[in-house]
Amino acid sequence: MPTREEIEAIRARVDLVELIARYTAVRPSGKNYIAVCPFHPDKTPSLAISREKGLWHCFGCGAGGDAFTFVMLIEGVEFPEAARRLAEEAGVPLRSGPDGEARDGRDRLRGRLEQAARRWERLLFEPVGRRALEYLTGERGLRPETIRRFRLGYAPPDPDDLLRAFPDPDAREDLEELGLLLRGERELKGFFRDRVIFPIAGVQGEIVGFAGRALPPEDARAREPKYLNTRGTALFAKRRLLYGLPQAKAGFARFGEALLVEGYLDVLMAHQHGFPHAVASMGTAFTPEQARLLRRFVPKVTLAYDRDTAGRAATLRGLQQLLAAGLEVRIALLPPGQDPDGVLRAEGAQAFNELLAQAVPFPQFYVEALLEEHDAGSFQGRERILQDVRAFLRGIVSPALRAQILKELAGALDIPLEDLVAHLRVGVKGRNATVIMGGEAPGSSRTWGVEEHLMALLLQGAVSIERAMHDLTPTDFQRFARAVEVLAALYRDWPPSDRPERFDDSPAGRRLLEEWLAQLPPDDQAALRELAVGDDRDTDGERAARQLIGRLRLQGLERRLKTIPQELRAAERAGDRARVEALLQEQQACLRERQKLLRELGSRAPQAQGQVQGQGGGGDEHG
Repeated sequence: MPTREEIEAIRARVDLVELIARYTAVRPSGKNYIAVCPFHPDKTPSLAISREKGLWHCFGCGAGGDAFTFVMLIEGVEFPEAARRLAEEAGVPLRSGPDGEARDGRDRLRGRLEQAARRWERLLFEPVGRRALEYLTGERGLRPETIRRFRLGYAPPDPDDLLRAFPDPDAREDLEELGLLLRGERELKGFFRDRVIFPIAGVQGEIVGFAGRALPPEDARAREPKYLNTRGTALFAKRRLLYGLPQAKAGFARFGEALLVEGYLDVLMAHQHGFPHAVASMGTAFTPEQARLLRRFVPKVTLAYDRDTAGRAATLRGLQQLLAAGLEVRIALLPPGQDPDGVLRAEGAQAFNELLAQAVPFPQFYVEALLEEHDAGSFQGRERILQDVRAFLRGIVSPALRAQILKELAGALDIPLEDLVAHLRVGVKGRNATVIMGGEAPGSSRTWGVEEHLMALLLQGAVSIERAMHDLTPTDFQRFARAVEVLAALYRDWPPSDRPERFDDSPAGRRLLEEWLAQLPPDDQAALRELAVGDDRDTDGERAARQLIGRLRLQGLERRLKTIPQELRAAERAGDRARVEALLQEQQACLRERQKLLRELGSRAPQAQGQVQGQGGGGDEHG
């Protein structure tokens, strides 16, 4: 892991605003910035960024953190990899050791993959690869330029081919780690044999793995799968990759959307016929990582699947991930049993384009799929439809999308919308009932109380930390009592020479804030991030702080004055005269302090519930 000093150096050098702006549109808002959140459907900018604090927080979905957290979420990587990427970008050299060695090891493995890819590319165009090349150009209709652009290759039948190409023992060990060589009982042999090779690349075009397709006649190799993929490695994780992405990025910009297809050859044929925005998920069910990856480049997607594939439960779960990432989804249904590759080869680009033009919005497709799967004319069928919808809607974040689905379903079943919503609420409690209706999103902005307002002033640097620690104690708070207790302990133990005056953009201020948040539970972290990146609500921070500290202490006194009468009665019943006298003295002190605060705050004294009874009763019985 990077050292603490290296992490702080990376934080200091990385511009969080510029980092987030690579993935979503960012614009200024006061002293901070706002952006459309890439982690949930976000029609209006709800992600706030504080360049000064190095923090970001989404008021819609509640996600947030620092630069490391953002890279981890958007790229689907763990902390060490996020730190490595940011360190390279910021020019911060990481120490040698396990992480440095791991980085060197990944670079070496990438080099091995590139060497293997070049060999297989070359063999495809040599005599040994003639049958594979004829299959691709003849039976599959691929042009040589398409084959070269996607770097297709051929692994010959000889199991020793890679062994001869890589005689070095270290190289063979790397290829075994990458899954390109398999160890049998006695010796190594090639994993891909007599297969067309499809290199699979990362976002920047670097090869991270391979897929291999068996050559026909396939019945002679019935025991082997048609397609084989290299196993998961440090570089290759199918759930985080999209086939054809590097080649499709220019097409994304041109078309403003992505075309999602199912297979490798679908992608190749689509690009060859003028649809350069096609990518494949290497499986019908999209993962959250793939959905977020796609959302980095486009706001909407069109799926080109046949109806049987599109209606499968696994596909619908994948579509949920696309929708949850904030993508607008349409479905272009192909003729039964057809795929884009077959349609394009048999009917051409115009026919395929006409099918895409008939793509339907997801809500319409989803309801039609339900009606095909269940008999809407029977009671049992309608109940199954409603059960499926209730479960499906819980995975949909967007209230607008939920409303669209419910409207489509109400029309299809000829049920009044309000009756449908009421029915779906039955047996659904708490937050899930709100989910069915499409109410307020979790983590949405709430009205600030005194505690929130005061903590915002502290976090935004309007109030000095020293003053807050002097004037306030954890017992003054309810919501943030634990957070203030942790801050007080941290500040007390912080080296006096390095204590920051405020939570500002100084290294010490950032470091104390990071340490503080790191020691808090997730809900407190999210609440404080939200306050730290929120808009300024006061032009005179010091004056507002005086008022808020006074009001916070006043609230504490009011709470105490409500509890003293109960304790007095208990002490009286117990005959504890000393306790009664102590409580009466505390009550009088609280009243004097309360009156003083009210004068300072310029307010009249409202009576606390139970206060007159407690005060009068104490005077009558014990005066």
